[in-house]
Amino acid sequence: MKNLSIKTQVLGIILMSLITLGVITSYSSVSQSKNSLMSSNLSKLKMVRDIKKSQIEEFFTNNIATMRVMSNSNNVEYLADDLYRLEEKMDLNPSGAFPIKDSLVTETIEPYERFFKSFIKEYGYEDVLLVNVATGQVRYSAKKLQDYGANLKTGKLKTSALAEVYNKTIKNKRATYVDMKPYAPSHNEPMLFLGIPVMLEGEFNSVLIIKIAGSSINHVMKKRIGYGATQEDYLVGQDSLMRSDSFLDPKKHSIINSFKNPKMGSIKTIEVQNALKGKSAIGIFTEYNGQQVLSAYSTILVGEDFKWAIVSAISEEEVLVTPNEIRNFIVIEVLVILIIIGLISSWILNNNLIKPLNRFKETLLEIGNSKDLTKSLECDAPAEIEDMARSFNALLNDLQGLINTAKESSTQNTTTANELSNNAST
Repeated sequence: MKNLSIKTQVLGIILMSLITLGVITSYSSVSQSKNSLMSSNLSKLKMVRDIKKSQIEEFFTNNIATMRVMSNSNNVEYLADDLYRLEEKMDLNPSGAFPIKDSLVTETIEPYERFFKSFIKEYGYEDVLLVNVATGQVRYSAKKLQDYGANLKTGKLKTSALAEVYNKTIKNKRATYVDMKPYAPSHNEPMLFLGIPVMLEGEFNSVLIIKIAGSSINHVMKKRIGYGATQEDYLVGQDSLMRSDSFLDPKKHSIINSFKNPKMGSIKTIEVQNALKGKSAIGIFTEYNGQQVLSAYSTILVGEDFKWAIVSAISEEEVLVTPNEIRNFIVIEVLVILIIIGLISSWILNNNLIKPLNRFKETLLEIGNSKDLTKSLECDAPAEIEDMARSFNALLNDLQGLINTAKESSTQNTTTANELSNNAST
């Protein structure tokens, strides 16, 4: 440091001070901006999560309310009663399939077809079915798929989700949901089932069942008003498979594809696991795609029967775009300022300090080499250098005076010596 020039040292101090100030300022600005945006986005995710959670839970609650009204409607009660009275007219095998092609059956259900088909169209359900409690026979279906007429106690569908909702509704004696499972009669697509008891004259006669496709749930989850490019909401079941389609990765993490390939389509992140345990929180987590995300998760209750996890997330990288842009702008701004101040400081130092010092040095060297004490230092310089020059000039004048005095004394001594010598010789 001592061997460096004054100019280098002064410029170094100025630039280091500015760099330190720039680093502190940029770090403080970026940190505050980052913390503010992180907090704002987490709050937004929490709000979105709660809205979507409320909408999905309301969807399930509304389904139950709709089914309660349906189960007590005249059309359902009359159809259940008419189908029950067919047992007196037909030789039915309670352990076999229901004879859906029999003319008595088709004539019995024909007056109700328009009502039930309008019902599933109006509410967006995949199908509505009526299953006899005693025999387990599917005695009515609006869509007339392969499950129509099946015996849920003895037939091929006895282990299906349809048989499960039939059995659980009888056991619970209330509206009962059965979680999504691939359902063979619906092209093996995952279906959610809801069953509710149908009472005739105080007796549990039938189970009214609706099939709900994932599209009904996606209709709510896919609304993205005001969302960022990497923001999404999704649902996950207790089997870690999707209950709604992922916006960012529909090829692996859609409802259909996750059930087709559970190994690739399952999500077992911390958010999902905690949500399925009934916990709710917000924070930064590692998402199913390996990215760091800001996430808000919670639990969705599907009736009284099971839970789903709901997650609202956005990538941390997207959230930090603005702070990073601010950081980059500040860095560029600081560099430009450093260059400008460096150039100005260099010019000022050169003209007001370095050049006067160099002239001071050159004059000293010239005096030293020529031994000419008549020269003087330039006093047109900064105050400190001017004071030094005046002091040195005064010193030169004093030295010159002493030398002149010494010369005069020497001359006088020589004259006196000559006079004495002359007198002695005479």
